[in-house]
Amino acid sequence: MVKAYTGSQGSKEARESLAEANKGYKEYTENMCVLESELENQLGEFHIKMKGLAGFARLCAGDQYEIFMKYGRQRWKLRGRIEINGKQVWDSEEMVFVPLVSEFLSVKVTELKSLANHVVVGSVSCETKDLFAALPQTVA
Repeated sequence: MVKAYTGSQGSKEARESLAEANKGYKEYTENMCVLESELENQLGEFHIKMKGLAGFARLCAGDQYEIFMKYGRQRWKLRGRIEINGKQVWDSEEMVFVPLVSEFLSVKVTELKSLANHVVVGSVSCETKDLFAALPQTVA
């Protein structure tokens, strides 16, 4: 409606209709934001537990990795290393995020090398809408 009234002649009725359409758009947008916020509050918590990196050909004893997760304004950075026996040790293994309906979860894995010669192993962004469930899920 706003687009139609903006492109029409500048009559008084068109200006009044444009103002009314803008007011309605703003009101509906505010209502949708309130509904989205209420839905997010009902979703509970979004727990993430680091189980380890997969990629047996790349993982070598002594390697150090940094994983950076971003979910809306929430962030989580964790560091880990591969021990001689192949076990992975992480500085923090769990994080709790507040669930967000319209945000993507982005994950970036970086191999830490000497003197800031870090190598980004991979990065991915995914929608979380399919992850909302009562039971735990494993995501690779």
